[in-house]
Amino acid sequence: MSTSYIIVGYPDVPRPEAAAVLAQCEAALRAQGWIEGDDDRASAHAPKGPAYRPGPASGIVTTSHPLPDGTVIKPINGVVFCGPRYMNYGPFAIMPNFHCPTCGVAMDGDNESDIAMAQQELCFGLFSEYFKSEDPSRDVPCAVCGAMVDVNALVDDGAPTFILSEVAVEFWQWPPDTVDAAAAVLDAALGRTHLQGWIKV
Repeated sequence: MSTSYIIVGYPDVPRPEAAAVLAQCEAALRAQGWIEGDDDRASAHAPKGPAYRPGPASGIVTTSHPLPDGTVIKPINGVVFCGPRYMNYGPFAIMPNFHCPTCGVAMDGDNESDIAMAQQELCFGLFSEYFKSEDPSRDVPCAVCGAMVDVNALVDDGAPTFILSEVAVEFWQWPPDTVDAAAAVLDAALGRTHLQGWIKV
């Protein structure tokens, strides 16, 4: 059985501000009843930050299933606050399509074109540097024209998304319209506009 999560990201937040912005995100969702309780690591698979169960504003109920041995099972439905150094690897589960905003060339990942394969390798090199660097760049060279392009603007999965961000909030097993409503709360609290991604695991 698979599970999935939707990610709300704010790639315009600089790394030194990530911790404070994540605290704002948590405070905004908690104040309006979107999350509740203490850090619950069982509410997501291998959470990369503090994880909380949905609150009453979400309309999502966390049920408990006691087993004969005393173990209590709850569903995966947490909200995880992640950052800094966050990667939305969803588009790279299968080679993504790329579109260079500088030269306009579309690189066909669906058919694993040579150009798309070369671009993916350049992206992998960027990811390594991004996670090692204290002052990271998200810029990667276009495999066609050589222009340095923010990887978040290069990956073309058909909708505005992000790949790398210092601030991300994962919503595990939440309906898309519910995530949209929670993201609107975050946008209002931060005075920023989010980008979205999703991953199926």
